[in-house]
Amino acid sequence: MRSFFGFLLMLFVPLALAWVPVPGLGAGIGGLLGGYVVGRPGRAFVLALLPVFLVDALALVITTGLGLPMIGAVVAGAASIFFLIHSVALLAGAILGGLLGQNRQAALNVANHQAELSTGTSLR
Repeated sequence: MRSFFGFLLMLFVPLALAWVPVPGLGAGIGGLLGGYVVGRPGRAFVLALLPVFLVDALALVITTGLGLPMIGAVVAGAASIFFLIHSVALLAGAILGGLLGQNRQAALNVANHQAELSTGTSLR
């Protein structure tokens, strides 16, 4: 569930922050938030790539559905290159957010263990 919520954050936060005048800042913030929620840098990276592949597949289906398979492949390839270049901030934010989330989870585990030792009860 956290992965799906992180994916939704990575998808909709950049759209909501499209008005920000600094290029890539909205995508970076979306990636950071989504990666933090996911809590693992590898999973956050994969989830940040998912919109690129979805748009690429959509472009391929639309253009090949028009009866032009070669043009569809070229358009889909160009779209994937454009979105990969455009998503650098989202990918970097997702990795950084995943690292921060992973460190947060490790710190919570240590704090829970210390509390269990001092009180003699389980917090789980």
